[in-house]
Amino acid sequence: MAVIELSLIVVMGIVAGGFMALALVAPLRVQNLFGIGSLFGLVGGILAVLSGSVLYRLGYTSEAHWLFPTVLNNLFDLILAGFIGYAVTTFFVLAYQVQPDVEPPNVAQAQAAQAGPKRTAVLYFVPGEAAEYDVRVVARSFDTPEYPQAVPPTLLRPLYALDLKRKYAALGSSPYRSLHFKLAHKVQDRLGKRFKVSIAFYDDAPLLADAAAEALRDGTQRIIVLHARLTNPPPPVRPAAGLESLRLARYGVRLTETAPLWNSDLLPRLFVRRALAATAELDRAKVGLLLIGQGHPQPRRSPAGGAESGVFQRQNQELAFQKRVRQALIRAGFPDDHVVVGWLRWQHPTLEAAYAQLVTEGCSPIFWIGTGLVTDGLCTLYDIPHRLAAPVAAGGVPVTALGPWNDDDLVAEALAERVKAAAE
Repeated sequence: MAVIELSLIVVMGIVAGGFMALALVAPLRVQNLFGIGSLFGLVGGILAVLSGSVLYRLGYTSEAHWLFPTVLNNLFDLILAGFIGYAVTTFFVLAYQVQPDVEPPNVAQAQAAQAGPKRTAVLYFVPGEAAEYDVRVVARSFDTPEYPQAVPPTLLRPLYALDLKRKYAALGSSPYRSLHFKLAHKVQDRLGKRFKVSIAFYDDAPLLADAAAEALRDGTQRIIVLHARLTNPPPPVRPAAGLESLRLARYGVRLTETAPLWNSDLLPRLFVRRALAATAELDRAKVGLLLIGQGHPQPRRSPAGGAESGVFQRQNQELAFQKRVRQALIRAGFPDDHVVVGWLRWQHPTLEAAYAQLVTEGCSPIFWIGTGLVTDGLCTLYDIPHRLAAPVAAGGVPVTALGPWNDDDLVAEALAERVKAAAE
């Protein structure tokens, strides 16, 4: 009887914990079903504890002092089983990722296709963000982070997914993906028929290997990976590793990467133009501009090579870019003390501190520009407004968004320049 009792407690605990994890990560339309499953397991487990520990034992002994430790032991077993169910489900849903195999194109057919007009495949390569909450994209993103420090511990990932669902629910949808497709289309228009631009995401479909395989079937002679970003890409998404399974050499195809945009001469003009347009009828001597950058971790030691030197280099790239944008805005007529850089993470000043600095300088109104952010998405439409809400309420000076780069023509031109440089 004790074995049956323990088995029932363990099964109910695993059901409760496993369904709890699923409820946290599942889309909104089905999370209630998993929540009911978790509640069923919890109620069943508690009933098993009570029936086994109290009712059953009261029928066989009158010694009540046995009841309390027995209930505690059974509750411990239930909690432990729930934790195991939660942990195992989390691991297999959000932590354990098997990359899908890409079917390599037939070598003879690909080489035969190369006999046609010479064409270069441009793979527009960026992080993914689904239009609506997608647990598959969330799970893959843990394998392709900008920095390991940004990845939550495995057992906290369901809570991270729950937070994402809350953001999507508040916004309805994210324009991130559609904006990148628009930007890629504009790049195609500027490159002409010699190039064929296809989009690929770090952690969403189509993946880089899928886009490259399709380019091989079309008979491309060269692949250029276009990094539509400000700084160097993170090591987990380096194209050489992502395309290793295709063995491009056997197709006679060369692989080239573009440089990031941190030293582009065109992008600072975008922000100057946008700021001037927004303040055309205002006294620019009173306007405050908050330039928002991504920010990168502080290296733990002096950069002498390896991963830490990459962190140092990427922060320096973004810092150099922010300084150039800031100087361009100052030359356009905005006061030096009224143009401040704020960082989303790791660096100082933070967004909140940068806003407070502008308020102290007497700026009104204040505009923020996503100088380090490529397109609108959860970050610009939810995170930044919510982080600035409390400081704005305290400071009393409104903040207006001028947005990130988005699909501006100057951004497309800067990306096309990178492709042409890589093609030389």
